[in-house]
Amino acid sequence: MKGLVFLTRLCAAALAVLVLAVALIGTLGGRFNRTASHPIGLYWRVNEEPKIGLYAEFCIPAPRNALPPLDDVYAAPCTADRDGLRLLKRIIAIDEERGAYTVQGDDPRSLDSRIFGPLTRADIRHVLIPIWTTPRTHPQRTEGAAS
Repeated sequence: MKGLVFLTRLCAAALAVLVLAVALIGTLGGRFNRTASHPIGLYWRVNEEPKIGLYAEFCIPAPRNALPPLDDVYAAPCTADRDGLRLLKRIIAIDEERGAYTVQGDDPRSLDSRIFGPLTRADIRHVLIPIWTTPRTHPQRTEGAAS
């Protein structure tokens, strides 16, 4: 019985440490991506100007009712996913004359510049880099593919 009590307390302590670690990582600038838009893993905020190849964290620059139907994607103010997180997409092009940043996800169904157009610098809340990511474990959907 003593062993079971000890094991229960050990598991509770480990869970508490894990919760605190995740909260600390988020507070310090970490962002865990688990969507199909990019490889799953940890991304980190950096103090850099947006550049091609880096990731932008942003709010949708269009009202929700101005967007096309998006299946079951939830879009609260400044978010577009079910978890209330800002969008995270790779910067693929920059038009310096217009101050426009084109962002795109890896999934053809990603909510990105293909749907709402380019971002302005003011739209971009943070610039991030991947720290630790896993390879894709599911096949990408292609336009016109059977579900």
